[in-house]
Amino acid sequence: EEDKKAAAAREKAEAEAKNILKAAQEEAKKAEAARKKAQKEAEIAMKVAREETKKAAEARKQAQIEAAEAKKELRELAKQAEAARKRAQEEVAQAKKATQEEEDKLAAAYAARKLAQINTEQAKKSAREEEAKLTAAIAARHQAQNEVEQAKKAAEEEQAKLAAVIASRKQALCEAE
Repeated sequence: EEDKKAAAAREKAEAEAKNILKAAQEEAKKAEAARKKAQKEAEIAMKVAREETKKAAEARKQAQIEAAEAKKELRELAKQAEAARKRAQEEVAQAKKATQEEEDKLAAAYAARKLAQINTEQAKKSAREEEAKLTAAIAARHQAQNEVEQAKKAAEEEQAKLAAVIASRKQALCEAE
């Protein structure tokens, strides 16, 4: 009886041990699968992170290139604005003795200035100083144009006076004859 009981107990213990072993193996399998999945996810995350880092580096590089180009463009625009300002000063000096031909040249220069203003719109934020110089040059141009207009009016008045004098002389000659 005791042997039977012991054998039954042993069999029961063996069955329980087998079940525990089987359950442990299942858990181990699950844990291994979970580990592999986690490893795969970590690899994907690392790959994505590397890609993002690469993209960020490329974007930074591109931004640096664009910034360098913008600086270069700004320097060029500033140079052009300074050259335009100097030209405007020279044109103002010439405009004081201007004739109709000089006025046409001034109008063309004014159109060129307007074009330069449009071109410098992009650089406006970083080149406020240059814009102020341009504004001053434009004001000087307007002044020069006013002076040209005044000179033209004066010339027309002189011409009218001269025509009147010639007419009166002709009349005087006719009367004298």
